[in-house]
Amino acid sequence: MQELFKKYSDLLKQWQSKINLISPNTINEIETRHIADSEQLAKFINPGATIFDLGSGAGFPAIVLGIMGYNVYCIESDMRKCIFLNECIRVMGLKNVVVWSDRIENKIPAMAQVISNLNVISRETNPRNIPISSGSADIDSVSRLVPRYNETSINSNSNPSEMGQSLNCVITARAFASLTKILDMTAVLGLNYALLKGENVKAEIDEAGQKYRFDYKLHESSTGPGYILLIKNVTKLG
Repeated sequence: MQELFKKYSDLLKQWQSKINLISPNTINEIETRHIADSEQLAKFINPGATIFDLGSGAGFPAIVLGIMGYNVYCIESDMRKCIFLNECIRVMGLKNVVVWSDRIENKIPAMAQVISNLNVISRETNPRNIPISSGSADIDSVSRLVPRYNETSINSNSNPSEMGQSLNCVITARAFASLTKILDMTAVLGLNYALLKGENVKAEIDEAGQKYRFDYKLHESSTGPGYILLIKNVTKLG
């Protein structure tokens, strides 16, 4: 695994001169800052989980989690970064990582199909195993095919043991978008989240709470200022 992390670090340094993948000020901190930051998510995600990584960019945490053995779908709209991600996959032989070059909202049906294929959807919620096209789809039709949660469980100070390990599919993101925007795009899928967030995370939680109900747990990052934000039981208000 460490050998693959080294290959990944070398690729980042090579490609940084072509496209801006990470802050130039952190080019010498790839292993201790970026990789280690992403690696700590594994403490909160089941070993067999499939991950949807939003705005994968340079591959944090997507490529790191892929190296660790997770099945990862990288969703990235910047074609240049998609080329880089695919080069990482080729060089390191990461057959468990897939790159989707598209906007996140366009991939909701495809994500729902993956969820269905992994049997996250029960026979009761999808009795006929209805297929979902990877093209455009009505949000209401997607909603009928994903698991719904109990809206009465809203305690924002959940016991860590109650947050538990995540379901078979998890959404991740690092330095991507506000919590509200992330939920706007993906809450319809009914999944759990493991997000790497900055120091303003509590303001993001308060903002998102005006529009959504959810259980959450915050863990301080072990690599510097910031937090790991775990979220489950997301329901839209109103």
